[in-house]
Amino acid sequence: MNWEAIGALGEVIGALAVVASLIYLASQIRHNNKLAKNDSLQTVLQSEMNFAAIIIQNAGIWDRVIAGESFSDREENRKATILYNLYLLDSANRYFQFKSGYLDNEAWEGRKMTLHLLVKWPMFETWRNSLGASGHSKEFLRVMDTIHAEETGKNRT
Repeated sequence: MNWEAIGALGEVIGALAVVASLIYLASQIRHNNKLAKNDSLQTVLQSEMNFAAIIIQNAGIWDRVIAGESFSDREENRKATILYNLYLLDSANRYFQFKSGYLDNEAWEGRKMTLHLLVKWPMFETWRNSLGASGHSKEFLRVMDTIHAEETGKNRT
């Protein structure tokens, strides 16, 4: 066997090794993406349970938020706005997980349906003008404003 044949064989073996490595890496990336999506779904479920516990502790105030009732004092109004903001912080987290591909469409659409209800409540305007809202990204605020405009026909200027 001459050196040219040995060199050609080495190149073929090297090319096959590169292809095998790429196939292995692709399968590992697919596996890691699946794990990341599963972790994201677990985070969503945990946040639902955490928020439910907070709502149970503040059921009276949350019931008044849902009913669109006014609050007797600034402290109750502040607590209501904070509860509302907590829900929207979790919603923003889900939105960005969805946009990044870590949360499936069904999980985001389920939350988005609740946002269509939340923007109809009087608390939306209170929240939108609060410090809590100013802590959200401009992109998420645009999402909320779009949902609000769809539901109420009112655009924020």
